[in-house]
Amino acid sequence: MSTSYLYHAQGIRGYKCQKTERTAETEIYYTISKASHCPCPKCDSIETSVVKTGKTRDILGLFVGLKKTILRVATRRIICQDCGASIQEPICFCSDSYVRHTKWAARFAIVLRADMSIRAVAQYTGMNWETVKEIEEDWLMKKWLFSEVRFFRGFLRQCLT
Repeated sequence: MSTSYLYHAQGIRGYKCQKTERTAETEIYYTISKASHCPCPKCDSIETSVVKTGKTRDILGLFVGLKKTILRVATRRIICQDCGASIQEPICFCSDSYVRHTKWAARFAIVLRADMSIRAVAQYTGMNWETVKEIEEDWLMKKWLFSEVRFFRGFLRQCLT
């Protein structure tokens, strides 16, 4: 049930739920990656080994009703035999390496942002004010960069014909 919930409600694929803790205001899902082998993020070599670190990382997910959802992910390191890199395994359901929220939580904040202030979204989602601001800045950059590129391509086509 829990792994299925992570897949359907949180959009998390490739991770297995080991256990769940529930309190009055929070649900914590302990997850671990199902991948037994990962390519090197630096050189894309398949000559790697995956090592468990014993550390966990807390990532904010979408709310379950009024309960805050925390995904406690067991971190692993990828050690490459070719380039010698020792890198933390990337978490595929996060938009960047160091963020503390899922992609779906970021989308939820963007949807709320249409009708609420940054402060109100931050209080409602439990994120920091600056985090909500950075999510919106990233979304606006992607939105306007794509539209500018599309406009520029159309402009070039008109000039060349």
